[in-house]
Parts: sequence; structure tokens; C-alpha cells
Amino acid sequence: MAQRPFFLLALLVLVVFGTVAFLATRHPGNVEAAWFDNNWRFRERIALTNTSGSDQTNWQTKITFDTATPITAGKMLSSCNDIRFTSIVGKTLPYWIEPGTCNSSSTIIWVKVDSIPNGGGQIYIYYGNPSAASANYKTSDVFIRDLTGDSAVWPLQDSTSTQSYASVNNPAVNIGSRNVVLNSTPTSSTSWTLNANWAFANNLFTHTTGATNTVTQALAAATSGKAYSITYTVSGMTAGTITVSMGASGTARSANGTYTESIVSTSTTLTFTPTSTFDGSISNFSVTQVNIPPSGGTATQLLTDGNMEAAGTSAWTGSGLSKGTTTPHSGSQYLHISTNSALGASQTILTVGQVYRVYGYARSGDGVGQPIVLGINNFGTTSTTWQPFDLTFVATSTTITFAHTNSGASTVSVDFDDVTVALDTNIRSDSILSTLDGNMEQSGTSYWTAGNSATLSKDSGSPHTGTQDLKVARNGVNNPYASQTGVMISGRTYHVTGFLKSDGNATPTVSAGTTTEFTGTTSTSYQSVDITFVAPSTNDLRLGATTSTGTQFAQFDDFVVQEVDPLVGQTGNNGANVTIGAASGGHLANAYSFNGTNNYVNIYSSDLNSAFNPSEGTVVAWAKVSGSGVWTDGTSRYALQLQADANNLIYMRRTTTNNQLQFVYESGGTVNQVLDTSLGGSTGWFQVVITWSKSNNQMKAYINGAQVGSTQTGLGTWVGNLNTGATRTVIGASDNVVNNPWSGLINDVHVYSRA
Repeated sequence: MAQRPFFLLALLVLVVFGTVAFLATRHPGNVEAAWFDNNWRFRERIALTNTSGSDQTNWQTKITFDTATPITAGKMLSSCNDIRFTSIVGKTLPYWIEPGTCNSSSTIIWVKVDSIPNGGGQIYIYYGNPSAASANYKTSDVFIRDLTGDSAVWPLQDSTSTQSYASVNNPAVNIGSRNVVLNSTPTSSTSWTLNANWAFANNLFTHTTGATNTVTQALAAATSGKAYSITYTVSGMTAGTITVSMGASGTARSANGTYTESIVSTSTTLTFTPTSTFDGSISNFSVTQVNIPPSGGTATQLLTDGNMEAAGTSAWTGSGLSKGTTTPHSGSQYLHISTNSALGASQTILTVGQVYRVYGYARSGDGVGQPIVLGINNFGTTSTTWQPFDLTFVATSTTITFAHTNSGASTVSVDFDDVTVALDTNIRSDSILSTLDGNMEQSGTSYWTAGNSATLSKDSGSPHTGTQDLKVARNGVNNPYASQTGVMISGRTYHVTGFLKSDGNATPTVSAGTTTEFTGTTSTSYQSVDITFVAPSTNDLRLGATTSTGTQFAQFDDFVVQEVDPLVGQTGNNGANVTIGAASGGHLANAYSFNGTNNYVNIYSSDLNSAFNPSEGTVVAWAKVSGSGVWTDGTSRYALQLQADANNLIYMRRTTTNNQLQFVYESGGTVNQVLDTSLGGSTGWFQVVITWSKSNNQMKAYINGAQVGSTQTGLGTWVGNLNTGATRTVIGASDNVVNNPWSGLINDVHVYSRA
């Protein structure tokens, strides 16, 4: 009786939704598992391809699934709380949805699959229960990749398995959100220098009037030339002002409150400078590196006076230049450009043919001028509010110029502040259109350039999300389009997602230059775009309408352009045919091969040192040995080591004991370790994880998702930064002399700044 209403409902669903519902619930030629719960209305089969040569068990698999479409159709909860997974025999599977990806065409879900036979298998995804509660799976005993925002990632995937990696420096480091201030509350004056007129009491640094002496801390994990977000609290203030700086200065604060500001550092010393009349206290300090852009790698400032705090404009070449002091983005001043030409302010710092990234803040100085960089990247609007910009380009000359788009008889003005120009050698992790009107919510169409005489406008009738979309209409010339130049680099790989629709006549397209990468239909409903391609030589992004009639048009919304690391395996779209190697990050496809003699990867960098949290962290890696004999050859073999010195280090290795793996976290000379022999000479891929938490006084180890050994306690206190000689922060050996070399493959090494 309990199932009868369900079958009636299923019949109604088939009648209403026809073929779509039928395909979602029936796969001709395959045996169907029983429905796991009658409260769920829909399910889809997800194929898993396993080409590893052996069965995989308890496999943590990354699924990319389009949840936006069923949510829009009212078939799935907008929270994704009704998602469930089962094996082909109906066993429920643990899973975790990465935050911020629900209700998108690329929702990322990690599913722990109990068994995937060699040659492939399948699982089911269920949804459509309006009363379901979230089943996002988290437990301290089963490790699922429920950590987002890697501090550092080394995909380590390459097309050849014989290359020697005698010294490979991988720059893909994301600084994360580590506070690099020691004793930040503070609980004493330890790590700080309190000069005259300052005193510590009750977790506060308090200043008495009469002098401008400072409070400072040398930040060992900071790097000059990078952008930092600084937060601190001012309390008990009755007079004067206080200013924070890291070489470059922030804004003078004259009232109690908690303040946050961004500074492009010229020093690694955090300094608080009061006026002589300042009477008050400061506390609760935080300094975190800002990824502007939020990508990997080092961003060494090439501009002189990029923070615009130098006196005068002697660092700049141009006319109509001055320094303004009215509401700078940060610090005390900005660069003001007022001219009737497009010459602007320039510096000769580039090398032709190199790839650069320029980022910072700009605004119109008078409501008329529109900021521009290089004469081709119209990134700004005529708003007098500070706007972030972030552009990547190949230098065609040695000069970079900041200006406005106007070149008529009238004088107009624009302002720039906190600008960085740096060599771009990294793989970008954010959406390149995040500050360039990718969501189409900016006022007007100034971020987009009309092609083929297109008429561009923002339409508020029925956007995909938000309040408006971009409308591209024909205006006398066939095939109109909207484009942005400078968002892609020729030869790099990009992943583009978004939504588009037709007026019922024009065919919407997405192109990289003149190469069409996606062609939609003439449907007036939004269609999702999910494409990956290599940018051609003509590499502007074009959103177009194929039409030769009247004022026909297409509409576009919520476009995301992300650079793809070519070393990382691609995921199947919408969960349709997820390949195990791709879904798990590529470690079953190609990976770095270590020959057991002289191969290693040196991963030390100042960015990694800044990102690495020795008190709270996780390291994840995938590995396999070159043959079963490695487990019994009596040789110590390191998969990875992170070391400050002999008393402060982390490593995972195969010991000289047969079949044994060792996980070590040593801090301040106190050794916490786990030994395990459960792999028993396996020659397949395995995942190893070590987590450490000083605040919880715990260190744990995992193999293939399950905790091994007991939870270790009694952690010491880590002292020092990672080895600055870069000799013992390596993958595939214990040092760069290649002691204890790994024999086999390693891939997908992730370092997180939390346990």
C-alpha cells in the first residue's frame, strides 16, 4: 500500500514530463536497482569509468552535476538538501557538496563509492523530496575532501612518465586565510615591540599621550610586495588618531571600532603609529594575504609607487598627473589623471612577449572619465566609486599606461590606487569575469565592446539570476556580438560556464575570437553553457547572436571564465560520464614518476611558507609504488616532507619495515606518529592523509578515507618557518639531495591550513 501512491505519482510525472522524466528514471538495456526511498521523485544514473587495471574500493570520487536545471524546474530543493547517492544495489553512499556550488551548472560533490570494478561501474543520484534535510556527510573517522580553499596544490600530472624532476618548482600556491600575526589577541607583549608610551594590560596595547612611538611586529611569514588585508580594533579612544602600515600606510583612524583595509606591502613589519595626542587602545590583530587576483603564485610588484603613497608623481611619465587625497582606496593618496588626451600615466617596466597581470582599483574622477589600461582594456565605468580591476595580457611593448578612454577636446579625469603589475606565471582559480561584469549586474554595458555594429543593452525582463542580463541585438550588420579583450591568453586552457537564450529567431553563440566554441538553440528559455577550450591567437571572449534579420537578438547571463590548469584531469560535464581518473583529479591518468634514485619535486616558496599553518593543517596525497617489491626492499622512501628543522617537521613515508607506512608530525621536538601496514604490498593507487591540530591537541592519519592507528595527543609547539634553504620541503624524497627517494607515482598533493 505504501508504494502504490508513489507509482501513481511516477505515472503522472511521466505524463507531464514525457521523455525527460523517462530518461531520468529508465535506462534501456540496463538492470535497474529498486528505488531506495519512495519520498524521492527523481533519480539519474552516473557512469564511472575505471581504467586503472584493478578494482577500486572506498573511492572518493568528485562528481560535477548540473543542479541549476532541476532547481529551476522545481524538481530539486534550492538548497540541494534533497540530494542522495546510492550504489547500483541501493546502498546509500556518503557525500559532501562543496560550499557555494549548489544551484549551478557545475555543482561539485564528493562521493565515497564503496566499490568500482575495473572497467567501470555506476551509481545513482536521487533528488526531488521537498521535505528532505541535508545529508552532507562529515565525520572525523572518514576523510572526505570536505576542505575548500587549498593553501597549496600540486597536481603533478604530466604527459610523460619518464621525465626527470630533478628540480621542479610549482608556483600554484593559494595563500588561503592564515593570520600571520603571532600573539594576535594579544595575551601578552610577546612577539611585539612596544615602544615608549605603550603598555600591555587586559589583552590591550594602550597608548598614553605625549609621543608618536610605535607598536610593531616583524611578520616572518609575510612577503614584501604582496597585498594584505589588515584588521584591528580601536577601543577606549578619547583623542588623536592611529594608523596601521606595512611600509605602505593605511587610513588614520579617529574613532573606536574594528577596521579592515587592504595594503600592498613594501615592508614585512606590521606597524601602528599614533599621533602624539592619541589616547586609546588597540587589539585583535589579523593580517591575511589577499589574492588580488585570488590565484596561485608570487605577485612581485614591478611598478614604482604602485600604492600611490610616494610624494609627487616623479615615478610616472605623462601629463595632467597629480596626487589626490580625497577618499583614497587606502593610505593617504591616489594617482589623479586629468587630461584631454589618452596619454595617461605610464612606466617602462615590461618585456615584450611576457605575460603580465595588472590589478588594483580605479574610478572616474568626475563622473565622465572611464578608466583604461594599455589602451585596449576598458575595465571601468564612469562611477566615482572605487572599482577593482584584474587583467591579464601579453606585453606588446615595454610600457604600461593607465589612462581614460576620452580623447576629445574636453578635459576629464580618472583615479588609480593600490595598483600592482606582476609577471603572470600562475594558474588562475577565480572567475576572470568576477570583476568584469560576468554576472551582468553592472550598470550599462561599458565592460563589453560591440562587434559587427551590435546594439548592446541590459535587460531586466527575465534574467537568469539577479536583476538583469546582457542583450546583444542586430543593428544592420549580420551576426552581432559583445566581446571582452584581455580576459584570455592564447595557448592557455579555459573553462567557461553561463546561460544564454534566444528571442526565438537568433542563435546564441559563445566564441573565443573567431572560433565558435558553443552554439545554442533558438529556445527562449535559458540554456546552460559548459565548455572547455584552448584560447586561439584571436582570443577575445565573444557572446554573439547568429542572425541576418532585423533587430533579432540573444541574451546572456551569469558567465564565468576560469583558467584550467593543463596538468589537472578534466571532469565530466553534469555527471553524465565521470571518468575515475578525471573525477579524482587525474591521478589515474598521468602523474609524476619518481625513479627511486634521483627524482624529487622542490615545493618550497615564500608563498607556501606564508600559507603553511604549522599548528592547524592537513596534507592529502595520492601515491602508488612502482612494484610490489618496493614494499619489501628495506629502503626508506618519502612521499612528502615539510620541515623547518630537525625538531619541527611533517612527513609521510614507507619505512624500512616491510609493508609499513609512517605518518609523522613533530613539533618542538615532540614526535607524534602513526604506523600502519594495512596496504599489504598493494600496487594500486592509495590516498594518504595527515591532519594536525594544536588547538584540539590531536594528530590523525588516514589511508583511503579511513583513519588508521589511534588519534595522537600531546602535541608540542612548532617553532620556525619552513626551511628557507628549500632543501627539505619536497615531494618524492626527504630532501633535495634525494635521500630516501620514492619509487613510483605521486599526484594531487594538497596542503590545507586547517585540520
